[in-house]
Amino acid sequence: MHKLMSIILIAFTIMSCAPNIIMHKTYDRKLITSVVHFPSLGHVSVIEYDNDNEAVYNDSLTTISKLILDSIVRNHPNFQVLDLQLDSAENSEVDTQLMSVFKLILSNNTISNIKIPPRIADIMLQQDENFYMATLIEGFDRTGINYVGQVVESILLEVITFGLYTKTSYLMLTRVMNLIIDKKSMKIIFFGVTNPVEKSPNNVKMIKKQYNKIIPPTPSKG
Repeated sequence: MHKLMSIILIAFTIMSCAPNIIMHKTYDRKLITSVVHFPSLGHVSVIEYDNDNEAVYNDSLTTISKLILDSIVRNHPNFQVLDLQLDSAENSEVDTQLMSVFKLILSNNTISNIKIPPRIADIMLQQDENFYMATLIEGFDRTGINYVGQVVESILLEVITFGLYTKTSYLMLTRVMNLIIDKKSMKIIFFGVTNPVEKSPNNVKMIKKQYNKIIPPTPSKG
């Protein structure tokens, strides 16, 4: 298996063991009536049959996945979502800094002691709202022929090793995550991530279902 593909699968395996929801001790859902939403982040790859089984980043599929997630976030009934308008250069810088935050959370399984990047902090300070949300969708899709080849390889491997070793081949995998930042404290107060599911990163119903699992629930009355 190609090195890049191995890294992707290892990352998904690690994530399946990580906590799905992390909340800061100061988190209070009742205070969150609206959030400013940074444009969704995304990283979607495709594994082609004739490309040495390498997962190659696909800009078009990534854009589609981000647009789907943006629409789902914007229309979710739990709280009012305000879009943040950024120019292309600013958006690129914001994407890079937010991606670094997600990577830190995923690698450490904690939201404690993670500093808000300077550009993100500057943007929040220019706005009137107190809560800011970032979302990320990532995954990969595989061509049909490539998937069949991987299944055959897996079966042969199991036969050769007398069942001692089995390699699982995924046709596709997707996960969705989000975080919420409190501007007053400049802390991440909420983080949610789904376990990887074997669905296309462009599957609207799946993305909506997964997002519903990690969005802060409506506060209870009373």
